[in-house]
Amino acid sequence: MHGADPLDPTPEFDARILRGRELADRGEFHAAEGVFRTLLTEARGRHLGNHARALSTLTTLYGRAGRYLEAHTLGVHLVLLARSIGRTADRALAFALARVCGALSQLRIEDALGEALAELREVLDRQTTPFDNLELEYHVAASVHATLLGDAVAARAHIEAYRRILMAVRAPDTVYRWALTMADTRVMLLEGRPSAARASLAQLGAGVAAPEFGHLQALVLEVEIGAALGEVEPAVRAGRAALERMAGVDRGSFLAADFVHQGGLLARAFERLGEVELAHQAYDRMAVAVLVSLEQVDECARWLPELGPATGEDMAPLSRARKKFLREQKALLGRVARLLESQGKSRVRALLAHPEKAGLVAICAWCESVRTSEDLWLPIGHFVPRSGPFEVTHGMCPPCAADFDRNADDEAPASLRRRASS
Repeated sequence: MHGADPLDPTPEFDARILRGRELADRGEFHAAEGVFRTLLTEARGRHLGNHARALSTLTTLYGRAGRYLEAHTLGVHLVLLARSIGRTADRALAFALARVCGALSQLRIEDALGEALAELREVLDRQTTPFDNLELEYHVAASVHATLLGDAVAARAHIEAYRRILMAVRAPDTVYRWALTMADTRVMLLEGRPSAARASLAQLGAGVAAPEFGHLQALVLEVEIGAALGEVEPAVRAGRAALERMAGVDRGSFLAADFVHQGGLLARAFERLGEVELAHQAYDRMAVAVLVSLEQVDECARWLPELGPATGEDMAPLSRARKKFLREQKALLGRVARLLESQGKSRVRALLAHPEKAGLVAICAWCESVRTSEDLWLPIGHFVPRSGPFEVTHGMCPPCAADFDRNADDEAPASLRRRASS
């Protein structure tokens, strides 16, 4: 048995938390969020245990909803709170670090994830009785980190450790088994075993519970497996289904960080299949997710005062996330520019005349500027997405088009080559 945690809440507060959880379990996300945020405001500065419970519950809610930036921001606050108590709050610290690791693995912020994993491992190693569920969360996040680094050996080791723990605790077919299947399949692709990856992915059709957003990840894996095996038709079918799923997600529950990653994987798989138009569509979907991610960073920054006075430690993760999304947008635009140039100059020129319609955002793939509703072109980092659903189309802005035409006899204008390859 673990000792009493100094961050335990009062019974009355815990009962109110439970009522909020019931709302979340019924799918009433916004109602549950309202309950938990009210409780967080009430508890802050009054009762450490209640404050910690409100933080941890809201962190879990945001993680389940795919709002990883909010989950990460709250998780960092809970980590700081637990550290301030000392080792008697190890249980709360391990929980908070696991939530931070889970959010960072979805955001794919490698350096911060590596740091958080190292601290979580240190906390877990000093426990006399294992926290089995947190061990599972550690290994799945660690396998993602190793995969991001391209280390197939380390990724495989974490997958097998996860599998051993899952067998030992005899977990039912829950999201834990879904996570194992997805991570195992991803590592098999990294190992160059697409046929084994297909067999692993087939397990998802055998009654393994999957979260709602998991269907997109499974479709993208199908496309990557088909591309690796040279099976064009089934890969394209799965890819079209993935594009439809990405287009049909409501903005209010947008899993932006995951869509950035999945869109990039899908687009590159289409390129390997020679499906240029579908790759372009995938990059457009991915660009929507990048813009939403940038907006979420700003929303988190505006929300921080509700948690207490903002500090450098609060703002640093958000700044790092914003820089990462801008880097992803820059890399995305470079790939789109090369993709469009491969189709010839007439195709590039044709993209200047974007259709004007509500909800359409035009981005220049060469200079990284975005057209506003007032027909102005702003740097990507200064653009605020319009409210409600919107689409993105990539092409070329007037100044870049003029540069392109002035150098029409060149294979590709030098200024455009520099922008597209940066």
